[in-house]
Amino acid sequence: MNKDTVNFMEHILRDYPNIPRYIARKRQEIAHPYIAGRDDNVGGGTASGSKEAKAELLLLKIEDSKFISQFLFQKAAIEDALARCEPAFAEVVKEYYFDHYNHKSFRRIGLNHLCQQQFI
Repeated sequence: MNKDTVNFMEHILRDYPNIPRYIARKRQEIAHPYIAGRDDNVGGGTASGSKEAKAELLLLKIEDSKFISQFLFQKAAIEDALARCEPAFAEVVKEYYFDHYNHKSFRRIGLNHLCQQQFI
């Protein structure tokens, strides 16, 4: 396999725990867009003819977001792959890629899990 492909897949796996946060942040950006020059704190109320996002349009924007759909697809693909592999291998992958403070090699984690299974 090409080294670039391996690096890309490792990046996706290491980024997996952050996917719900990315999706929530993008939903907030869609629901509350930044409008330059708008100041809600200054005098009076809102204008009667202002165009605020309606709930239906907001839901359509969130559902049509390619950013959100791509992350949901990645999350589903990783969960499906982990569900199909052996439980011991899934635990090694979770510890190696999803643990933020991991300093061990993939081989070392695999050997630790193999030793633990032999004594059980």
